[in-house]
Amino acid sequence: YKPVEAYPGEYILYIKAIAEESAFKCDKVREKSLEKDISEEDAIGAGINFEKDFMLFLHNIKRHIKKGEEKIVNAIIESEEKHLKQLYALQKKLKK
Repeated sequence: YKPVEAYPGEYILYIKAIAEESAFKCDKVREKSLEKDISEEDAIGAGINFEKDFMLFLHNIKRHIKKGEEKIVNAIIESEEKHLKQLYALQKKLKK
């Protein structure tokens, strides 16, 4: 896969931005939880954001894997989808 770029290196900068500026770091949530007790809603929201960011990252990485070798990434994506569904179910339950 060779992405179409507006300028050389654009795509790799995009991938780096996703990895560096996403919920992967979770610094803000961790800092907030150290300041005071974090609510269940905030914890579940952070989990949902992490799962979505990670899935976006995996879908972008998958585009760079050779055809026929993406089974592992697909399995991870499926696992993350299950986690996301579980978190949404918890979130819905809390709102009742």
